[in-house]
Amino acid sequence: MMRASRPRAALLFAASLGALSLAMAPRALAFCQTTTCLPSVTCQENPEQCCEWDRNGCDTRGIVITWPSLCASYAIHEDGSPLRGITAAQLSDTVDEAFSAWTHASCGSSTPSISFQNFGLSECDKVEVNGITSGPNANVWMFRDEAWPHSDLDESGSSVNASALALTTVTFNWKTGELLDADVELNSAQGDFTIGDESVFIDLLAIATHEAGHFLGLDHTNDTTATMAPGYVPRTIDQRTLATDDELGICKSYPKGRETSGTSCDPYGTYSAQCAGGGCSVSRAPVGAGGAGSGSAGPVWLSVLGAALAARLLARRRAVS
Repeated sequence: MMRASRPRAALLFAASLGALSLAMAPRALAFCQTTTCLPSVTCQENPEQCCEWDRNGCDTRGIVITWPSLCASYAIHEDGSPLRGITAAQLSDTVDEAFSAWTHASCGSSTPSISFQNFGLSECDKVEVNGITSGPNANVWMFRDEAWPHSDLDESGSSVNASALALTTVTFNWKTGELLDADVELNSAQGDFTIGDESVFIDLLAIATHEAGHFLGLDHTNDTTATMAPGYVPRTIDQRTLATDDELGICKSYPKGRETSGTSCDPYGTYSAQCAGGGCSVSRAPVGAGGAGSGSAGPVWLSVLGAALAARLLARRRAVS
């Protein structure tokens, strides 16, 4: 099984929306879809797979990645976050609400042709994916209370992962664009996540809604008013609600009448609440920010460095065949 890993983008934990708005004004159709293209550092042997960006920073060469069925699933790690006082049930409710925002987006006379099923609590807190013959899988959302396990360097040698606020890893078939697995890690060891509308600091629902967009195959957008914008302002809840740009993106990825593999919600290789081990477990390849993924991360990263705090949100992708 061939594997490739690279970052999709970085979401900065910014000090103010003003900095983002001044750096990059919203533009129509700014949304980007994650594709199967590979960055220049990993595509030398296969030049036809190299990314090619348009003016909005979206790849124009690769295959757009989406879930192949009309339904996909996720599970919640059973521990929740004792450090932040958030139970697994509360995380589950939050993630349910986050996905609901996307599946109920307005696509004219319809909604996106994708639904999600919550498979309940998972014992496994590993980011892994196993082949059909080597074990079942789960698309797990999990907190990291004790320590944040990522300290990878990006292409420039910067350790952007060390202070990441969240990391979403998606796995897909690079020949077809079919999403096979997605796992979301939340850095509760360093990030003070909060739930509800009072005493908001790092709003879990806002972050979960953004990460659910990555889970669905969307990348960052240049529209700073959108949920998928690469910036989060502490104590705000705006990104709980999809903007028009977000809806345009999800509707393009999951149009009415798209060709699907069926209606099963089961993960790749069937479901298990336990860690399977073996198979194609994640390799900790370098993950970074500038100029990666579907493109928007590079210019936004440079423009808001002066306003950025220590925490960032990241998303990465890996390909299998």
